[in-house]
Amino acid sequence: MKELKEIAGIIIAVVMLGIAGRCDYNEEVIYSMSEGTYKALKAELGENATDSRLVDVYMEQQAYWDSVGKMWEE
Repeated sequence: MKELKEIAGIIIAVVMLGIAGRCDYNEEVIYSMSEGTYKALKAELGENATDSRLVDVYMEQQAYWDSVGKMWEE
């Protein structure tokens, strides 16, 4: 039973590190995009879009969203 608790603890720790890493990644990507790009993505995806969804969509077509963001800044 003690071994099972240790294994569960290790699994939980790995999952928590993965979640923390994803949050850091999301923050880094969002802070690197222009304000216009961020506003365009939020307008497209809706105000309730998660940071993860926003980053996934942005990274799939980064050049497109950067060009759309420039139009939002003008």
